[in-house]
Amino acid sequence: MFRRNSIALFPRSLGLTVALGGVLVVSPAFAAEKPLHFKPPRVYCAQQDGQPGGAHCVYSGPLGLAVGDIIGDGVDPDGNIDVVVANSETKTISVFRNSGDWSATDPGLVLDQVYPILDPLAKPYDVELVNLQREPGQPMEPFLDIVVTIRTLGEEVGQEEYLLILWNDGTGHYDSYPQTRITLSVLNVNGLTTADVDANGTPDFIVGGHWTDPAHEITGSHPQVDVVMGATSGGYSVQHYDFEYIGGLPIEGQATDAVAAPVRLPQVGGRLDLLVSLELTSEFQNEDHLLVFLNDGPDSNGLPIWTPSFQPGRNSNSVVFGKLGTRPYNDAVLACQTSVMLDSDNVVFRDQGNGTGAFNLRTPGDALTEYEEPFQMDIGRLNPDTLNDVVVTCQKGIPSGGCGSDQQGGIAVLLSKSDGTFWPTIHYFATEPVCEDPPWKGGPTFVRIADFDDDGQNDVVVSNTSSGSISVLLNSSLQTLPP
Repeated sequence: MFRRNSIALFPRSLGLTVALGGVLVVSPAFAAEKPLHFKPPRVYCAQQDGQPGGAHCVYSGPLGLAVGDIIGDGVDPDGNIDVVVANSETKTISVFRNSGDWSATDPGLVLDQVYPILDPLAKPYDVELVNLQREPGQPMEPFLDIVVTIRTLGEEVGQEEYLLILWNDGTGHYDSYPQTRITLSVLNVNGLTTADVDANGTPDFIVGGHWTDPAHEITGSHPQVDVVMGATSGGYSVQHYDFEYIGGLPIEGQATDAVAAPVRLPQVGGRLDLLVSLELTSEFQNEDHLLVFLNDGPDSNGLPIWTPSFQPGRNSNSVVFGKLGTRPYNDAVLACQTSVMLDSDNVVFRDQGNGTGAFNLRTPGDALTEYEEPFQMDIGRLNPDTLNDVVVTCQKGIPSGGCGSDQQGGIAVLLSKSDGTFWPTIHYFATEPVCEDPPWKGGPTFVRIADFDDDGQNDVVVSNTSSGSISVLLNSSLQTLPP
């Protein structure tokens, strides 16, 4: 979906803490059969200040990340994976071009352009790269456009939030055409997911958030979801869902993230279902926290008929869906929040195997602790086996390697076993350890998996919101395997 130094293998019978060139790795007892190794992180300013001497990071507040070849389809012959970043504080979008040379003397990523959002109230949050149809009735272009969720600043009643499209002009630049807005019904937007949920050949967008009263006359909030459907003739229609009750009881909270995938099997006509993670108030913390939208096919207007249901779970910031282990069914993983204060901060919804889209809640035997504040996840192959793994950004709580506290942020990797469970969690710093207040400065927020150096191994990129940077961790696992 997204994308050589020799390091000794971890002993499997010992619990070790190993420092690898600035990347602290916590290697627990009984490490995975095929261990995972990253090179020291490469850190890039999401936006620079332009002062003499350069390389000073502006506090740009980088959040959402998107990865892909921004030219694509043979126009860009190298096919390298580029990175796009949504900067929430400076109201800009940064585009990094992949040079294709990741040797020790080459930067790998180069900050190519920074594009302003032309709205003084805009606050970019999440971002996707996707092929879009610029003119109605015309085929989609063979290169990637940028889609951003925009939160709006201020307290104006009726202030709309929206999706913003930055059009690729075919050369990898995004300032040749006017930016396009798609008005949303959801307020306080969170994550953005792009998929063709109705299998009509055009991308659709799923946005979660929550309703609040702009005039502050009513307390509380409740989850909302917008499904923005792309039409083959051009244009978009918004399906809006507002969830005020569970089982007849009023709820408060927000929809934090979503993923589109074939939940119910067998898949019919290429249709995709939706999974939405929820953060609810204390009354519902131990109850229903995974919202499942089953796609029942088109209505008379050609729009999907959704059947929503709630699954038991925990408060969560993010959800991923994919095959864990060797079972033929997909499972859902939630990055759960510390407010639940239970024994684990990750839970897995194991598909019951009957093709109905029903899940059994299961807690991994060794998952994240309640102190690590997981924020966002991605799923994909990381260590040298054929199984999907899960990477999670942690705001704090990773052992700080001599800083005297456990407040450093970083990433946690859950390597899969063939039975769908995980090996003990491994932690990595996404930046150099920071021994200062606030101790979690530089803690990463968003994460994507992609093969940046084209060596057949997936790498990891994260956004470091507090320090105004992004980090790339290059996978060196194959180089560490014995001959």
